[in-house]
Amino acid sequence: GWNGATGTIALHLAFTATSELYFTDFEAFPAGPNQPAGREGWLSTNHTDAASGLFPAFSGLRSVWLGLNPTADASVEVWRPIGYNPVAAGTPELQFSVDLSVIASTNGRRDNFLIFLSNPQGQKLGGITFDNTNLRVNRYDGATYQDVGGFTNGVRFTLVATMNFATNRWSATLGGASLFANQPINALGTAITPGDLGAAWVITTQGSPGNNHLIFDNYRLAKKHLDKGRAML
Repeated sequence: GWNGATGTIALHLAFTATSELYFTDFEAFPAGPNQPAGREGWLSTNHTDAASGLFPAFSGLRSVWLGLNPTADASVEVWRPIGYNPVAAGTPELQFSVDLSVIASTNGRRDNFLIFLSNPQGQKLGGITFDNTNLRVNRYDGATYQDVGGFTNGVRFTLVATMNFATNRWSATLGGASLFANQPINALGTAITPGDLGAAWVITTQGSPGNNHLIFDNYRLAKKHLDKGRAML
């Protein structure tokens, strides 16, 4: 005690914690082309061109590839619906993380890869692009692209994004370094209720895609909230 006092002092503490909404390391998914759509709610715009699939990469037996093989599509997307309204639930902040690597083309053509967030109406709210034409990372707010850094082909990074759907603000880090902080998720006034979170391969010249590709793994989405506890002294 203090000044000769005796007894027990209770401190009430509050701190920010996260509770997982969804996680996969893709190890339970079938290997091969035209995956991961069809398992655990994952969807894709292309099921025939082997433009996405699962193969051994990173430290496990399954990672997703997106790109690599020829397609006539202008873009190919793979995504998973979030299925959670953070504002209505009283936990407006979500945190997303994923391990990823962008592999260079060997056929002389280079494309873009996008980690995107859409609302339930399918409108793109915002995203983070990896532009293989110049090895730059860009923040997308639904209207414009802002250069926020660079990346190196073939290097594994962890991307972490914290999104506040009550304030329409988000921040992101890549490999532990800040990409941007406290920027608008969407600049168009679009309803920012989260709907889908996934990845897109955007082909620079339709009909002439690069064989570059995105690899990603350890996809995690969590809600942020205040935990309250007691410490006895």
